[in-house]
Amino acid sequence: MDARELFRDPESAYIYLERHVNDGSPTGWTRKRSTSDATNPFLGADRFPLLQFAVSDVENTVLGTTNPLFADPINYAHPDSRRSPVLRTSGRTVADSPLAVSPTSGGRTMRIRDGSASKSLGYLKLTYDVSRLGRVDRQLTLKHCQSSLEVAAALKTSSDAGRLPRILGIMLEESAKVTMLPFKGGVFSGIAESR
Repeated sequence: MDARELFRDPESAYIYLERHVNDGSPTGWTRKRSTSDATNPFLGADRFPLLQFAVSDVENTVLGTTNPLFADPINYAHPDSRRSPVLRTSGRTVADSPLAVSPTSGGRTMRIRDGSASKSLGYLKLTYDVSRLGRVDRQLTLKHCQSSLEVAAALKTSSDAGRLPRILGIMLEESAKVTMLPFKGGVFSGIAESR
């Protein structure tokens, strides 16, 4: 890749780097346990619709800063969640949302696109309950979301105070929406990250 592409077309360059340069964990688990072939960050499509489902009839908790992604009575699901046992058992109907996303190398974090142009609207880290990704269960609970926002706030404070190197770039998690579904252990969450 020609490094000038980072300045000419940063969105396309970012997607290229995530898909073809970042090769995942040195342990090899990234390739052994990943998302489906269709949504695999290294092999699948580089853009697809994000899923959404209605949540007006269940308890929802929104944490952190106000985020328009979490204003409506819907929550989001990974595109592989069409076969989610939690959503199915909870009577949720998933549908394509108007948001297009591109997977990052981790598989469950999606770069939100505007659906037509290449402008990014930020990131959304999603519960992944279809299988394990890498070595770990990737469901997001209320406690996971609370912890992520607390760590992000501490990092921002340190960065603002000049205690971190200026060359360090961090995507801070700013807000989260946690949906409690009527099924034991049925929690679906999304965490929005800054651009």
